[in-house]
Amino acid sequence: MYLIVSPSMLKTYSLCPKKYKLRYVEGIRQVPTVSFLLGRAIHKGIEILLKEMASIGICEEGIGYQAFEDYFLKEAREKGVYVLPHEKERLKEIKKIDITPEWLEERFRDTGKEVFGMIEGELKRRFGKEIEEVSDIEKEVRFSFSEIAEVLKDDFWRMIPKGERRDVEKLLSCVEAEGRIDLCLSKSEKEVIDFKVGRTIRNYDVSSDEQLSFYALSLLLKEPDIREVKTSFFLIKKDIWDIFKETKALYIKGKRRREDIIRYLTEYVIPLVRGIRDGKFHKTDKDWMCRYCFYRWEGYCKGK
Repeated sequence: MYLIVSPSMLKTYSLCPKKYKLRYVEGIRQVPTVSFLLGRAIHKGIEILLKEMASIGICEEGIGYQAFEDYFLKEAREKGVYVLPHEKERLKEIKKIDITPEWLEERFRDTGKEVFGMIEGELKRRFGKEIEEVSDIEKEVRFSFSEIAEVLKDDFWRMIPKGERRDVEKLLSCVEAEGRIDLCLSKSEKEVIDFKVGRTIRNYDVSSDEQLSFYALSLLLKEPDIREVKTSFFLIKKDIWDIFKETKALYIKGKRRREDIIRYLTEYVIPLVRGIRDGKFHKTDKDWMCRYCFYRWEGYCKGK
């Protein structure tokens, strides 16, 4: 069995193995939810803004919003947008609104204008002076975990119990990882930055976020002697449903030591990949996962 995994695939399996099976094994694609599409569209706008800043030092006003609008319109019209039942009820009860495609499209536009009206200045302020030191913007990466183990050598294998080393070696030889680094700054101290969109900061822990650990792990292939990587969030706080909440941008800094990065591989990645390989696809024990799950509401799974 040969696996190609991404940070989002591993995250899905860690939260609900059953959902992983439905999505990645059985291939049942879900219609993008409102929050997912909003996050992806904002990412696209930020990508265009940063590339423009990196190439010519400035960015044309409105270019980020235009990329945002083009992306969400294309995706929404081609794939649709899935509004979760409790979101529909919330709007109908509190705001007396029935969600129509036209209303949702207009709400996306208003949200995008608000976000990018604020975010263009924030990006210039946060990264304008360092934009010449950008090495990667939305950079696709792909590597095998056996390569990582070879680069880390004893630092890696000493963290694997002797009785498990043969199985781990076999496991790593048939697994590749792929992902996309949002932003990497090539300063004397490497820094990788992940852009997040969410309603609250409570859901994001810069010290343990798996996406940031993945970014840091991929850097070890380029620079095996790295002892520490700066790992940061650029968090856009926005609730698309609440027109009264102000949009905010937060820059939250953290770091990963070499041993933290290796521990991510040994204590997080390997157990998850082993579970996938062994076909362990049980339902989640987390009630909140079911509340936000497309597969539950569409009848593919009965939930917890």
